Amino acid sequence: MLPPLSEPIPTPAPAPVAAVGEGVAALALLGAGVLCAIAIALAAGFALAFWRERAIRRRQLARAARFQFIADTAPELLVHFDGEGAIAYASPAAEALLGVTPDRLAAEGLFAYVHPRDRGRLQTLLLRAGQFGQSGEGDLRLRLPDGGERPVRLRVRAAHRAVPRAGGAPRSLRNRFETVASLVEEAEAPAAAAPSETARTEAEAALRARTEFLAGFSHELRTPLNAIIGFAEMMAREMFGPLGDPRYADYAESIQRSGAHLLELINDSLDMAKIESGKWPLAPAAFAVDGLMGEVREIVGLAAQRKGLALRLGAEPGLTLHADRRAVKQILINLLSNAVKFTPEGGRIEAVIARIGAGAVIAVRDTGAGIPPEGLARLGRPFEQLAPVSPGGEPGTGLG
Repeated sequence: MLPPLSEPIPTPAPAPVAAVGEGVAALALLGAGVLCAIAIALAAGFALAFWRERAIRRRQLARAARFQFIADTAPELLVHFDGEGAIAYASPAAEALLGVTPDRLAAEGLFAYVHPRDRGRLQTLLLRAGQFGQSGEGDLRLRLPDGGERPVRLRVRAAHRAVPRAGGAPRSLRNRFETVASLVEEAEAPAAAAPSETARTEAEAALRARTEFLAGFSHELRTPLNAIIGFAEMMAREMFGPLGDPRYADYAESIQRSGAHLLELINDSLDMAKIESGKWPLAPAAFAVDGLMGEVREIVGLAAQRKGLALRLGAEPGLTLHADRRAVKQILINLLSNAVKFTPEGGRIEAVIARIGAGAVIAVRDTGAGIPPEGLARLGRPFEQLAPVSPGGEPGTGLG
């Protein structure tokens, strides 16, 4: 029942002010405690992480110092190649084995101190390790700064996968593994090897005599051959008017082809003799591949054009190699000339130079008959040519 309108409506009594203040203080105290606990936990976590990181760092430094001590005192030369094929580390044994500082070895590269005839073996071992993770070993001869030689045993092991670096070669052409090589000096040959050393000296003397003979022989033949080729070319082009009977033109072309072929054989013989005697001077230097490919195209392009062959030469943009430019050019000319000989008319020839690790690869592909698997082992032998794959075959001294 509602109270009469004349009576006031009762209102609740207000809470004491002291009670409200105590509640707020309690909440503030609780919040401060929570914040303090969080701060303590964070500080403890940071301190624990700091000391844990410090302990890990100490162990890493101790392990690095231990490995450094082992590398510094090891009798064999240890060389670490990074994913680009460059020397990232060389042990102090370089001074005892090569007579150069590790920094100098890293700057000039291991190939500079390997005998030219053994560089191919070193290149193969490093490429197999860097690209496929294959370990290997072999014998090498080191060339010392004083001109002497030192036989060593090389062992190559693939390390962890290389980390790609910004820029540089495309990923597909970069080594997939880093490699570690060890070189240890081989024991001296027994005294009984002296007779073989004498025989080797005599053989080298005979080889030098043959080289000198070939040099004089080729010089005597080159002069008349150049004259024969030149006059035959003048006759074939009828530079001084028509010859009359068309058979003269055919004869002139035959003379020109025969003389050019004979001159090619003489040059090949002389070059091979120089290589065998070690008198083929190598002058490694940095050069741009683009310009070299242009020169090779001018030399081989005319022969390819005569047979209606499509010739495409390419290289990585801006690729620079450190090698003997003349030797690389000769290799390209030999490979492409061989491809022109054995590629049917209307075919296609492609050649590319690409960097792989510390070296480079020259790849030549054509639409010819190809080389049978059983003939691959004979490639590169001096003056050896596989059996003709087509009737008549082609003349030449082979790829060697």
